[in-house]
Amino acid sequence: MALVEEICYESRLNQSTGVVEKVRVERSYYRKDNNIKKINFKGTFMTYMKALEHTCKSSNDIKMITELLHNSNKRNEIHVNITQFSKDMENKTRLTVINLLKRAVESQLLKKLSAGTYVANPFMFVSVAMNKKNDNIVEAQKEWLDEDN
Repeated sequence: MALVEEICYESRLNQSTGVVEKVRVERSYYRKDNNIKKINFKGTFMTYMKALEHTCKSSNDIKMITELLHNSNKRNEIHVNITQFSKDMENKTRLTVINLLKRAVESQLLKKLSAGTYVANPFMFVSVAMNKKNDNIVEAQKEWLDEDN
C-alpha cells in the first residue's frame, strides 16, 4: 500500500456571501501500488526481442541464454559457474559464455550482481518460481528500477 497525498482546488459556494470560491483541499489516502506491473505487453515484448537480437548472435547463443533463463530462481537470479556451464553447453569456450553474458548485460536482459550471479530483467522475463506469487514480480520490478537510479 502506498500513501498518496494530493493538494487540489475545488470550487465551493460560500453560504454567507453567495460567491463561488476556490478552496484548497488536501487529501491523503492509501492505494494498492499495482502501477508498476501494469506494463504495455507489446512494448515489453518488442524490448525483449531487441535485447535477444543484440545478445544472441547464433543458434548456440539462443540455446545458452534459454538454458540460463530456465535456471533462474524465485528471485529471478541466475547463478552460473562459467567453466562448468561452458562444458555443459557442448564444450563451448569460457570466452563464448563470457561474451554472451556481457551482451546480455549491455542489452539489459540481465544485470550483473556479482561474479557468477546475474538477475534477469523482470520487465522482460519472469521465472516460473517467481510467477507463482505476483508480489515477487512487483518487488523485483521495483528493485530493478531502484538500482538503475
